[in-house]
Amino acid sequence: MEVKQDIARAKQIISGNFMKDQGLFHSKFTLFHQNSYVYRFSNENIVSYQKYLENRKKVLSVTASGDQILSNILFGTRDIDSFDISRFPRYYLELKKAAILSLPREDFLKFFSPEDVLAYGDSIDLRNVYSGFNQNLPNEYKEFWDDIINTYDMFDVYTSALFEFVCHDPFELVIPYLKDGNYDFLKERLKDVEIHHYVGDIFQLAPNFCKEYDLINLSNIIAYSEMSNYQKLVEELPLQENGLVLSYLFWRYPQFIEIESSLDQDHYHLELLKGEIESEENREHMLVYRK
Repeated sequence: MEVKQDIARAKQIISGNFMKDQGLFHSKFTLFHQNSYVYRFSNENIVSYQKYLENRKKVLSVTASGDQILSNILFGTRDIDSFDISRFPRYYLELKKAAILSLPREDFLKFFSPEDVLAYGDSIDLRNVYSGFNQNLPNEYKEFWDDIINTYDMFDVYTSALFEFVCHDPFELVIPYLKDGNYDFLKERLKDVEIHHYVGDIFQLAPNFCKEYDLINLSNIIAYSEMSNYQKLVEELPLQENGLVLSYLFWRYPQFIEIESSLDQDHYHLELLKGEIESEENREHMLVYRK
């Protein structure tokens, strides 16, 4: 029943209708909520902090575009829980996962990259590409995407308010599994990985997590919360001794600057991120908490 409700919600969004259960018009400018958009690719420079993803055993990560989680799998993680306040990112992550299992990198990019889809629309015959990997989707995710892709052109889906595309350019340089020979390596590692998905606000979900993780990736949730609540969340999440919590800062948010000097230096570390793509105007940082 849940997947049918999600299909109905997604169709309303793609068609530009009001989300009556939210009492607001769904657009790319609304705050995050259960019907908010999906990032097509990560807007984080994942390569710049991939050292924190390597050789992790148990990971809790924001779902978002799925790229953080796919990167964790690339670097050896097999036990992964994902969370997102929106209902839709888990469907998109499973779509990417299924595509990687079947498609060569070139066809994966044809289906998912903005340049190909937005430039050529459905002239690439994306439905045919989809039919080549949809058998890899678990039942509820296949039901979702079969319905959406048989109803709409992917051009209309990707350009609707269901999706957002804000990323580094070129995005292939900051997403580890798209670099060099990593894509085929990820394909092999995906064969024995199952991701457990949670949907909801992380501040409310936190008591539901019973594992002790050695890595928790909160992305930039820090930007959308009071710092006192954020610190409380970080220090209460189930973390192994010496486990890490990652918080991505696209810039030093005003509310962060106010308390930066008061952070416990024995546990918190602020790192300037350096990768292949850097911007003088927007120097990105990672706030690392170590238990």
